[in-house]
Amino acid sequence: MDTMLPEMSGLKACYQIKRVEKLPCKVIVYTGKVEAVDSEEAGNCGADYYFVKGSDPVILLATIRKLL
Repeated sequence: MDTMLPEMSGLKACYQIKRVEKLPCKVIVYTGKVEAVDSEEAGNCGADYYFVKGSDPVILLATIRKLL
């Protein structure tokens, strides 16, 4: 989930998925914004993982595999 989506923020969408709809899925927030606030907000909205674009792709892929 990117944090910058055209209709609503990715963090708001994550909140909808995890808290309101209570869908049984994992959400990885993947963003180009490099701010500590985003990491905290991602956790608060229910995201399971948070990655900054440009992070080590091996770790990102390992996380995705673990969630599948």
